[in-house]
Amino acid sequence: MRILVADTETSGLSKQDGICQLAFTEINPQLEVIASWNSLIDPECSISPSASGIHGITDDMVADAPTMAEAMELLVQQFGPFNDVMICGHSVAFDARFLKPYWDITAQLCTLKVARRVVPDSPDHKLQTLKFFLGLGNSIEGAHSADADVADTLALLKYLIDRSGLDLFDMMGWHLRPEKVEVMPWGKHKGVALADLPASYRQWLLSLPDIDDSLRWSLTS
Repeated sequence: MRILVADTETSGLSKQDGICQLAFTEINPQLEVIASWNSLIDPECSISPSASGIHGITDDMVADAPTMAEAMELLVQQFGPFNDVMICGHSVAFDARFLKPYWDITAQLCTLKVARRVVPDSPDHKLQTLKFFLGLGNSIEGAHSADADVADTLALLKYLIDRSGLDLFDMMGWHLRPEKVEVMPWGKHKGVALADLPASYRQWLLSLPDIDDSLRWSLTS
């Protein structure tokens, strides 16, 4: 199994959008770095203004970049096949959705889900918030760029493993087990008991594709 801490920046959020930056660091089970890679990618579609506003990547910047198909040819030559991949990331389901056409992803570890359990007292569980709350870094340079987010995610992963006492594979199984959520952990109803949420808000939460599994299970149990 190949273990890749990965992050993507995309042209938007829809199924028609594509990757405009890809970065990953390959690690072994002891979290030692084996290799790293980062590149802008031609998403083969226009980058939306809202997406550019987040990551700062524009159409002009990717005009001469490789497409994902072209990038994968180079990656396979350099690193070998991307088969049986365990992907680690912050809100990893989003990145996996864009990478599955190119990587054989057989396992996922979401540092966002783990952080919600291991660091419940954080003001929120965004990657940059955790970085400063836990003292993992003191610079915002490169925030929302794929390579910087990979570095921050790897630092967070190391912290979560050290604090939890779990190894990488035990943590993957542990975070997949749903945990009962009693109160809304984020959003406009943060702190409100799940039983007291408006029905329309509950329905909206359940319609979200990337909602935390524990929250989804708690809303329906």
